[in-house]
Formats: sequence, structure tokens, C-alpha cells
Amino acid sequence: MMSEYDARPTVTILAGNSDDRLTQQLWSEMIAAIREIVVFQSLGGNVMFEGFTDGAERWQTACWVIVLPDDPFVPSKMRDQLRGIAHAFEQQSILWVQADQIVYLSGEPS
Repeated sequence: MMSEYDARPTVTILAGNSDDRLTQQLWSEMIAAIREIVVFQSLGGNVMFEGFTDGAERWQTACWVIVLPDDPFVPSKMRDQLRGIAHAFEQQSILWVQADQIVYLSGEPS
């Protein structure tokens, strides 16, 4: 089993439309732009999860969990691109949560 020091950084990216500023068309365009960065430009990273709120929910939310590649420049490049998307779609923010500690919890007694 890998130790917590061997793991590559894990990032959760969240975007929402809880203020209802974006029309469905603009929401769709923003999600496509974020997906382009997360799925296609993570430069060797692994997308572990991609999910969205149910279509019948009042507010839209999108979430991605990715494991970043072993490249120290990728996180800042991706954050800059996401900031650009937030600005282009007049959003207050896109949330980037980077795990600073990964602990593997064993099912075996300690």
C-alpha cells in the first residue's frame, strides 16, 4: 500500500449556479469550458469523479475530483485557467480544494 507521502495531490473542483445568474445555455457553456480543463488538460492527471446535481434540483452544481500529475506547474496553470472561466462567466468563484494530507485507512485492526 502507498504511504501518504507517495500520493499525488488530489483536487476537488466545484462550480455552481446557486445565484441563478447563468441561463441554462451559459451554464452549459461554462461546464464545457471547465470540463476542457479538468478532463482534457489535466496533463496526465486522473479524473476520479465527475458529477452533477439532479436536473430537477433548483440549483445547479458540478463537481470533479482529480489526481494531479507529477508536475509542479499543473496546479497553478489549471487554477489560472479556472479563474479565467469564472471571470468570463461573471461568477464570484470556482472552488478548488486541494488535499494537503491523504491517509489510507486500513480495515485491519491497529
